Amino acid sequence: MQKIQPRFNLSQLIALLLLLGGSAIVLVPLLWTISTSLKTPAEVFGSAFWPTKWQ
Repeated sequence: MQKIQPRFNLSQLIALLLLLGGSAIVLVPLLWTISTSLKTPAEVFGSAFWPTKWQ
């Protein structure tokens, strides 16, 4: 009977997690900038992430 090998070894899994974390670090400020650019000046200091009124 053959032994089933895992798809990822531990080093590949760690590399994947680091890449996912790095991409989140880059994408969150980008999304924040885009959402802020669509807000009115009054909405910038509010608590909503997405604007209620689109410019």
